[in-house]
Amino acid sequence: MAVLKKVSTKTTTSIKLFGKTLVRKERLLSSTSLYVLNLLIYKKRLKPYIHTSYLLGVKIASKQIDLTSLLSKQAKNKEFIYICFHSGDFYYLAVTIKQNFAKYKDVLILSKFAYLKQVLEMLDFEEAWIESNFLVVKEFYPSLALWCKSSNTLKSKASLDHEKGWMINEKVEIKDRNYPPFSDSLAKFLGKSSFDIRFNYAFKLTPSLSSKKDIKTKAILLIPQSQFNGDLSLAFCSVLLEGLKALGFHVFINTKSKLYDSLLDASTTKIFLNYKDTYELGLTCKAVIAIRCGLVDCLQSLAFNKVLFFIIYNQKSYPHYKFFKNFYEWFKDAYSLNHINQTTIFNEYFYEKDYIHLLKDILEKLKEDGDV
Repeated sequence: MAVLKKVSTKTTTSIKLFGKTLVRKERLLSSTSLYVLNLLIYKKRLKPYIHTSYLLGVKIASKQIDLTSLLSKQAKNKEFIYICFHSGDFYYLAVTIKQNFAKYKDVLILSKFAYLKQVLEMLDFEEAWIESNFLVVKEFYPSLALWCKSSNTLKSKASLDHEKGWMINEKVEIKDRNYPPFSDSLAKFLGKSSFDIRFNYAFKLTPSLSSKKDIKTKAILLIPQSQFNGDLSLAFCSVLLEGLKALGFHVFINTKSKLYDSLLDASTTKIFLNYKDTYELGLTCKAVIAIRCGLVDCLQSLAFNKVLFFIIYNQKSYPHYKFFKNFYEWFKDAYSLNHINQTTIFNEYFYEKDYIHLLKDILEKLKEDGDV
């Protein structure tokens, strides 16, 4: 047995002596910290636009990063919005641009994430506009949006503080201890007071896949995985599928993973389509059952086309939120689809521990809705 041992995880590296931790280095998206005998000796606070160093809690250095100049070179000094959010958050930006296209038609969209183009395609932006205005760049500044004028002047900024939540132009998005839906925070970033939810009621796709997409089939779209909120367990999905098949449903499991392959049979199909085709498939389904993920944001207007939604919120957060005391309250307020849409149409399950109750509730509501 080694007296001195190095132990590593995804976020920490520790040196242990006889099982006692001597030194621990922790790397998070928001900070890098060094502990000696559990005492914080050094910390580097990492924000996309500023890195600040502390020694024994005292600030010793601060480095500003000129992001607008770096990104303006990519945009060839044209007006641009840089956005380093994934599809769920990007959806609200894309919808706002769609609703106010004359205002944004000459603005470039810069992102590290090439797949966000699918959200624009789903919303029926013209292909020529997407090709000329959506630019994939190499710069990666996590959870940050910048709106810059052609003169290389910063107009607005949205950022995610991993201890406080969303911030718009350096101000925390909170009022009377309540967090606004992220859709409204992003609207504020764009100079609007709130997100216009009327789009979700009116949104219809241009027909392409199915001429019968307005006819509901006995099908369910199951979305079991989320990069941010974790996965639905194989055991949970197995019992859920048994109940759905007993009601006569065919289930489409949206996944690239092999995790759920053992559940596939004549009544259960594995799919992984682009966003627009997924939306059109959803139009033919009775319901969407999903872990809370960005794809749910992009599909949410299906609920106003008489598709039922059952959304499960796991009690999970990444290590870089470890100092966010109100993380689960923030997550619930900022990302509840009912909160975003000012409605009760979505069936949302927050941090449910009684999965048997959850399963029964989903199946009962499907029965109550008829046609099963």
